Amino acid sequence: MYSHDIARLMSLSRRRWLRMARQRVLLHPDHADGERTMNTYLGAAQNLRPDDIDAEQVASSSITYLEGYLWDPAEAKNAFVKASEIAHGAKRTVALTLSDSFASAVIAMSF
Repeated sequence: MYSHDIARLMSLSRRRWLRMARQRVLLHPDHADGERTMNTYLGAAQNLRPDDIDAEQVASSSITYLEGYLWDPAEAKNAFVKASEIAHGAKRTVALTLSDSFASAVIAMSF
């Protein structure tokens, strides 16, 4: 994140700031192997529900991209399943990120 982005975000109201998903990645400058620490906040996305899915938009999209971090909340998972079923029914591609090893294991156990 660049300093001008931080300044812009800080000017947002606290309510709007809390709705925004964001991720911070901290890289250690002395580690050439790319050692890092990540922190993800899903914001309003963690409240995704099946009713939020626009069937027409999903069916007309080339690719429906689903973020693996949202697989844990039950309603978001239900929304994913709904979106996937709509996309597959329209012969569209669905991409699901396997965000980290924990998410990968949890998602794999669901199939």
